[in-house]
Amino acid sequence: MKNQSTFSRHRVNAVIALLMLVLLCLACARKVRLSGTVRDTSGRPLVGAITTITSSPLGTAGREEFTADPAGRYSLYQPDGPNGAVYTFRVEVEGYKPFQRTITSGGYEKIEVVLEPTRTAGGIASIPES
Repeated sequence: MKNQSTFSRHRVNAVIALLMLVLLCLACARKVRLSGTVRDTSGRPLVGAITTITSSPLGTAGREEFTADPAGRYSLYQPDGPNGAVYTFRVEVEGYKPFQRTITSGGYEKIEVVLEPTRTAGGIASIPES
């Protein structure tokens, strides 16, 4: 009986250690969710804006791309990456200066992006018609 009791205690300790290891791994892994809108400086939604999130070499090589809807809305998700991973969020639209931000924290973030039009040599904005 004593031998069986010792075996059960070891089994319980092994299960507890395994659960602690799983919780530790979950604490180290991060998910990044981004959403918001893309607009020009006058407040118009920029339909077709290309939004991307890319993980750094520290994380799992990954990239997600989303095209903004007619209201300029976007939503991106980058799956689990290790603690310390760095993500790059970028927004591009033809005729506008690109937007880029480095994200170092996991979780959800709402980013409202305002893009400035690029200028031609004559100082006239090059804005595509929407």
